Amino acid sequence: MPTNTHAIDTNNLQTWTTTDAEEDLMNDDHLPFWQRMIQLAGAPHLVDKTLLDFGCNQGGFLANVYSQHPFKQAIGVDLAQASLDKAQERNQQIPVTFQLPDTLTATDYFDTAFSHEVMYLLPSLDDHAQYIKTRLKPNGVYFAAVGCHTDQPRWSHWREYIAQYSNIPVMDYSLNDYANAFLKQGFATSVLPLGLDGFVPLALNNDYFPNVADSIRYYLQDKVLFKFIKQ
Repeated sequence: MPTNTHAIDTNNLQTWTTTDAEEDLMNDDHLPFWQRMIQLAGAPHLVDKTLLDFGCNQGGFLANVYSQHPFKQAIGVDLAQASLDKAQERNQQIPVTFQLPDTLTATDYFDTAFSHEVMYLLPSLDDHAQYIKTRLKPNGVYFAAVGCHTDQPRWSHWREYIAQYSNIPVMDYSLNDYANAFLKQGFATSVLPLGLDGFVPLALNNDYFPNVADSIRYYLQDKVLFKFIKQ
C-alpha cells in the first residue's frame, strides 16, 4: 500500500474543488457515468432499498437514482459543507439527507452503497473499507467507480492536473490497492470495465484526453466499477 497517507483537514472545507464553477460542472461531466452505474447496479439493488452515497457532492447521483428506481431512504455523505448544503436544498422532495461522513452513526443499515471517483482522494483505503463494512447490512453491496489509478496510462499527467484545483490531496493508488483493501475485510470482490452504453464523447482541446485513442481506452477499459459484497 502507498505510504503517502496525508490527513485530510476538513476544517472549513466548503467544496472539493478550488472554484465554484469547477464544482458545478461535475454534475454534467459525471452524468454519463452515473447513468451507467445505475444501469449496472440494477433495480434489485435500488428499488425500496436504503442507499449510501459516499462523496455525494451536490446530490446529483441520488437524484438520478430516485428518478429511475425510487429507493426507500438514502443518505449522502461528503467532506464539503457547502456541497452538502446545496445537495439538501436541491433534493427536498425525495427521501434523502446529507451529512458529514463522521456524523453517520448508523451501522448495519444500508442495502447498497455507491461512490464515484472518490477513493483516490482518501488517505487510507483500509479505513474506508472498514467504514463501509460497518455500515452495510449482511450481503450489502458497495459499487465504487474508479478511473483515477496508477494503472491508467495518463495518470501522472492527470494527477498533476487534478492537484491544481483539488482542495484535497491526490493519492497514488493502483487497482490492486483498491481491491486488496476490501479483500482484507472479507468482501467478495469483483470488477469490470465501467464502459458506456453508447458512443464515447469527444471534445476539442481536452486536457484529459488529447487523443481519440486516449478517450476510447479510458471509457472502455481504464475506468472500472468495483463490486464489493459484505460477507
